Amino acid sequence: MLVNKERFKMSFAEVLFPVAAALYAAGIRYWFPVCMPMEKGFMSCHWAGEVLKALSIMILVFSLIHIFMPDIRIKAGMNAVLAGISVLMPLIPGKIISVCGNEMMKCRQGTSTWTLVFAAVFVLILVIDTVLGAASLSSEKHKRR
Repeated sequence: MLVNKERFKMSFAEVLFPVAAALYAAGIRYWFPVCMPMEKGFMSCHWAGEVLKALSIMILVFSLIHIFMPDIRIKAGMNAVLAGISVLMPLIPGKIISVCGNEMMKCRQGTSTWTLVFAAVFVLILVIDTVLGAASLSSEKHKRR
């Protein structure tokens, strides 16, 4: 058998996270992008969008790698890194990189709002996965004794 089922256990959170990451990556590109370039060039919100696109791809790649990690402790470390990135994401549009001053612009209404929503979903999934992983690790220790 190619895959040892005991070492390759997937939780619901591990499957849900890459799906959410893929939805955010597609959303930041197609459904809730930042403002289009103006005649004078790019506005600052364009660069916020570019950083968010890069982070969304990084989160998606790490979430896929996370599935194939056999050690629960490595997964917990990856969860901590992904949670840190997820907490940083909502700070990018508006705090770290400025966005348009007009409240009606796409970068304010769409990108900033949906980035906050997805970041909260990411952190929630990661906390659930970490708790489930800790419970699994605890039960493994009790079986060994």
